[in-house]
Amino acid sequence: MILPQEASLTPPPKVPPPSSTPSQETPEPALPSSHSPYEVSQVDRLPVAQGGISVPFPARARRQGVSGQVLVEFVVTPQGVPEQIRVVSASPPGYFEEAAREALEKARFQPALREGKPVPCRLQLPLVFRLSP
Repeated sequence: MILPQEASLTPPPKVPPPSSTPSQETPEPALPSSHSPYEVSQVDRLPVAQGGISVPFPARARRQGVSGQVLVEFVVTPQGVPEQIRVVSASPPGYFEEAAREALEKARFQPALREGKPVPCRLQLPLVFRLSP
């Protein structure tokens, strides 16, 4: 896994001189560790699905006339592969979760960029399943 150089560096501890008072500076947001992906607010460019995400409508939901939505969370690797796919919520439950997971497993992305380099990035994506009239 390719990680940003900043993630592997640890800055020296800030120790105020004995005669001074501690500063009231606001700390910068922490960079991810070598195992953590960046959040969307920490990247310069978000991942972009290549060719869209094709999600087939589940046959059981179609037969029963059920529409719904699934919120999925996943990490796009620097190679553009979705990993750690998990369903955050589904409405109604039990119809669309597997179709959402399978579609994301097949999808490919342009990876997120930070300072011009591809980096891992965590995303949440709502997938809407609506029957055509």
